[in-house]
Amino acid sequence: MHPRTRLFIFDIGGVVVKGTFATGYLKYLKRLGLLNSRQEPLIKGIYRKTQTGELPFRSMARLMAKRLGLDAEPFLKARSKQLDSPRLVDPKMLTMIRRLSRRNKIIFLTNISRDKYEALRPRELLKVPNARIFASYRLGMAKPDTRIYRHVLKAMRAKPEQAVFIDDKQSNVDGARRLRITSIRFEGYGKLRRRLSAMRLL
Repeated sequence: MHPRTRLFIFDIGGVVVKGTFATGYLKYLKRLGLLNSRQEPLIKGIYRKTQTGELPFRSMARLMAKRLGLDAEPFLKARSKQLDSPRLVDPKMLTMIRRLSRRNKIIFLTNISRDKYEALRPRELLKVPNARIFASYRLGMAKPDTRIYRHVLKAMRAKPEQAVFIDDKQSNVDGARRLRITSIRFEGYGKLRRRLSAMRLL
Protein backbone atom coordinates (compact mmCIF):
# COMPACT_ATOMS: atom_id res chain seq x y z
CA MET A 1 0.00 0.00 0.00
CA HIS A 2 1.29 3.52 -0.84
CA PRO A 3 2.64 5.29 2.29
CA ARG A 4 0.26 8.22 1.79
CA THR A 5 -2.83 6.03 1.50
CA ARG A 6 -4.88 5.52 4.63
CA LEU A 7 -6.72 2.35 5.52
CA PHE A 8 -10.10 3.19 7.06
CA ILE A 9 -11.59 0.27 8.98
CA PHE A 10 -15.29 0.64 9.81
CA ASP A 11 -17.49 -1.54 11.96
CA ILE A 12 -20.86 -2.26 10.30
CA GLY A 13 -23.55 -2.77 12.98
CA GLY A 14 -24.11 0.39 15.02
CA VAL A 15 -21.89 2.48 12.74
CA VAL A 16 -22.97 2.05 9.12
CA VAL A 17 -26.09 -0.07 9.62
CA LYS A 18 -28.69 1.01 12.20
CA GLY A 19 -31.89 -0.32 13.72
CA THR A 20 -33.01 -3.63 15.21
CA PHE A 21 -31.09 -5.64 12.60
CA ALA A 22 -27.81 -4.08 13.72
CA THR A 23 -28.43 -4.69 17.43
CA GLY A 24 -26.33 -7.43 19.04
CA TYR A 25 -28.38 -10.61 19.49
CA LEU A 26 -27.89 -10.81 23.27
CA LYS A 27 -28.87 -7.16 23.64
CA TYR A 28 -31.92 -7.84 21.49
CA LEU A 29 -32.92 -10.79 23.72
CA LYS A 30 -32.67 -8.53 26.77
CA ARG A 31 -34.88 -5.97 25.04
CA LEU A 32 -37.49 -8.70 24.45
CA GLY A 33 -37.27 -9.87 28.08
CA LEU A 34 -35.86 -13.29 27.11
CA LEU A 35 -32.53 -12.69 28.84
CA ASN A 36 -31.36 -10.74 31.90
CA SER A 37 -27.99 -9.35 32.97
CA ARG A 38 -27.33 -12.21 35.42
CA GLN A 39 -27.86 -14.83 32.71
CA GLU A 40 -25.77 -13.08 30.04
CA PRO A 41 -22.30 -14.13 31.37
CA LEU A 42 -23.42 -17.80 31.24
CA ILE A 43 -24.01 -17.73 27.50
CA LYS A 44 -21.74 -14.97 26.16
CA GLY A 45 -18.96 -17.41 25.30
CA ILE A 46 -21.40 -19.73 23.54
CA TYR A 47 -22.79 -16.89 21.44
CA ARG A 48 -19.31 -15.74 20.48
CA LYS A 49 -18.74 -19.12 18.82
CA THR A 50 -21.30 -18.19 16.16
CA GLN A 51 -19.29 -15.04 15.42
CA THR A 52 -16.09 -17.03 14.96
CA GLY A 53 -17.82 -19.65 12.81
CA GLU A 54 -17.38 -22.48 15.33
CA LEU A 55 -21.12 -23.07 15.82
CA PRO A 56 -24.07 -22.62 13.45
CA PHE A 57 -26.73 -20.38 14.96
CA ARG A 58 -29.39 -23.06 15.53
CA SER A 59 -26.93 -25.27 17.41
CA MET A 60 -25.85 -22.30 19.49
CA ALA A 61 -29.47 -21.39 20.36
CA ARG A 62 -30.19 -24.92 21.54
CA LEU A 63 -26.99 -25.03 23.60
CA MET A 64 -27.75 -21.61 25.04
CA ALA A 65 -31.30 -22.64 26.01
CA LYS A 66 -30.02 -25.84 27.60
CA ARG A 67 -27.49 -23.86 29.66
CA LEU A 68 -30.30 -21.61 30.89
CA GLY A 69 -32.75 -24.48 31.41
CA LEU A 70 -35.18 -23.02 28.87
CA ASP A 71 -36.89 -24.00 25.61
CA ALA A 72 -34.90 -23.03 22.48
CA GLU A 73 -37.92 -22.09 20.37
CA PRO A 74 -38.35 -18.48 21.70
CA PHE A 75 -34.65 -17.81 20.99
CA LEU A 76 -34.98 -19.11 17.43
CA LYS A 77 -38.13 -17.06 16.82
CA ALA A 78 -36.44 -13.94 18.17
CA ARG A 79 -33.58 -14.42 15.71
CA SER A 80 -35.97 -14.82 12.77
CA LYS A 81 -37.77 -11.66 13.82
CA GLN A 82 -34.48 -9.76 14.10
CA LEU A 83 -33.20 -10.91 10.72
CA ASP A 84 -36.50 -9.96 9.07
CA SER A 85 -36.25 -6.38 10.39
CA PRO A 86 -35.13 -3.59 8.00
CA ARG A 87 -31.43 -3.10 7.27
CA LEU A 88 -31.07 0.65 7.69
CA VAL A 89 -27.86 1.84 6.04
CA ASP A 90 -27.05 5.36 7.26
CA PRO A 91 -26.94 7.49 4.07
CA LYS A 92 -24.71 10.16 5.66
CA MET A 93 -22.17 7.57 6.73
CA LEU A 94 -22.25 5.96 3.29
CA THR A 95 -21.62 9.33 1.64
CA MET A 96 -18.69 10.00 3.97
CA ILE A 97 -17.19 6.57 3.32
CA ARG A 98 -17.51 7.01 -0.45
CA ARG A 99 -15.71 10.35 -0.14
CA LEU A 100 -12.91 8.74 1.87
CA SER A 101 -12.63 5.93 -0.69
CA ARG A 102 -11.46 8.35 -3.39
CA ARG A 103 -7.94 8.40 -1.95
CA ASN A 104 -8.00 5.61 0.63
CA LYS A 105 -8.74 1.92 1.10
CA ILE A 106 -11.97 1.05 2.92
CA ILE A 107 -12.48 -2.02 5.11
CA PHE A 108 -15.69 -3.11 6.80
CA LEU A 109 -14.69 -5.30 9.75
CA THR A 110 -17.62 -6.94 11.49
CA ASN A 111 -18.26 -9.45 14.25
CA ILE A 112 -21.06 -11.42 12.64
CA SER A 113 -22.47 -14.93 12.38
CA ARG A 114 -23.03 -16.60 9.04
CA ASP A 115 -26.83 -16.43 9.20
CA LYS A 116 -26.78 -12.71 9.95
CA TYR A 117 -24.22 -11.96 7.24
CA GLU A 118 -26.32 -13.77 4.65
CA ALA A 119 -29.39 -11.80 5.76
CA LEU A 120 -27.43 -8.53 5.63
CA ARG A 121 -26.82 -8.79 1.86
CA PRO A 122 -24.28 -5.94 1.99
CA ARG A 123 -24.53 -4.87 -1.67
CA GLU A 124 -24.48 -1.15 -0.90
CA LEU A 125 -21.26 -1.54 1.06
CA LEU A 126 -19.61 -3.58 -1.67
CA LYS A 127 -20.41 -0.83 -4.18
CA VAL A 128 -18.06 1.53 -2.32
CA PRO A 129 -14.86 1.89 -4.40
CA ASN A 130 -11.73 0.28 -2.93
CA ALA A 131 -13.80 -1.53 -0.26
CA ARG A 132 -13.59 -5.03 1.21
CA ILE A 133 -15.57 -6.79 3.93
CA PHE A 134 -13.90 -8.94 6.59
CA ALA A 135 -16.49 -11.03 8.49
CA SER A 136 -15.49 -12.67 11.78
CA TYR A 137 -17.25 -15.98 11.10
CA ARG A 138 -15.10 -16.47 7.99
CA LEU A 139 -11.87 -15.61 9.78
CA GLY A 140 -12.40 -17.74 12.88
CA MET A 141 -11.65 -14.78 15.15
CA ALA A 142 -13.49 -11.69 16.33
CA LYS A 143 -12.88 -8.22 17.72
CA PRO A 144 -11.35 -7.26 20.14
CA ASP A 145 -8.85 -10.11 19.61
CA THR A 146 -5.74 -8.36 18.28
CA ARG A 147 -5.23 -11.18 15.76
CA ILE A 148 -8.15 -9.95 13.66
CA TYR A 149 -6.66 -6.46 13.29
CA ARG A 150 -3.28 -7.97 12.41
CA HIS A 151 -5.00 -10.15 9.80
CA VAL A 152 -6.58 -7.11 8.14
CA LEU A 153 -3.32 -5.15 8.15
CA LYS A 154 -1.43 -8.08 6.63
CA ALA A 155 -4.10 -8.70 3.97
CA MET A 156 -4.04 -5.03 2.98
CA ARG A 157 -0.24 -4.73 3.25
CA ALA A 158 -0.66 -1.81 5.62
CA LYS A 159 1.20 -0.68 8.72
CA PRO A 160 -0.68 0.18 11.97
CA GLU A 161 0.18 3.87 11.57
CA GLN A 162 -1.58 3.92 8.19
CA ALA A 163 -4.87 2.66 9.62
CA VAL A 164 -7.85 4.42 11.21
CA PHE A 165 -10.36 2.20 13.02
CA ILE A 166 -13.95 3.26 13.84
CA ASP A 167 -16.25 1.17 16.06
CA ASP A 168 -19.11 1.86 18.46
CA LYS A 169 -17.82 -0.54 21.15
CA GLN A 170 -15.07 0.67 23.45
CA SER A 171 -13.64 -2.84 23.91
CA ASN A 172 -13.10 -3.14 20.14
CA VAL A 173 -11.51 0.32 20.02
CA ASP A 174 -9.17 -0.66 22.86
CA GLY A 175 -8.21 -3.86 21.01
CA ALA A 176 -7.10 -1.89 17.94
CA ARG A 177 -5.24 0.64 20.07
CA ARG A 178 -3.10 -2.17 21.49
CA LEU A 179 -1.55 -2.39 18.03
CA ARG A 180 -1.13 1.40 17.90
CA ILE A 181 -3.86 1.80 15.29
CA THR A 182 -5.50 5.22 15.43
CA SER A 183 -8.92 4.30 16.84
CA ILE A 184 -12.11 6.28 17.28
CA ARG A 185 -15.19 5.36 19.32
CA PHE A 186 -18.22 6.05 17.12
CA GLU A 187 -20.76 8.30 18.85
CA GLY A 188 -22.70 9.51 15.83
CA TYR A 189 -22.09 10.87 12.35
CA GLY A 190 -21.63 14.49 13.44
CA LYS A 191 -18.97 13.77 16.05
CA LEU A 192 -17.08 11.46 13.70
CA ARG A 193 -17.12 14.02 10.89
CA ARG A 194 -15.77 16.72 13.19
CA ARG A 195 -13.09 14.39 14.56
CA LEU A 196 -11.86 13.33 11.11
CA SER A 197 -11.90 16.95 9.91
CA ALA A 198 -9.85 18.03 12.93
CA MET A 199 -7.35 15.27 12.09
CA ARG A 200 -7.31 16.53 8.47
CA LEU A 201 -8.46 13.15 7.21
CA LEU A 202 -11.70 14.34 5.65
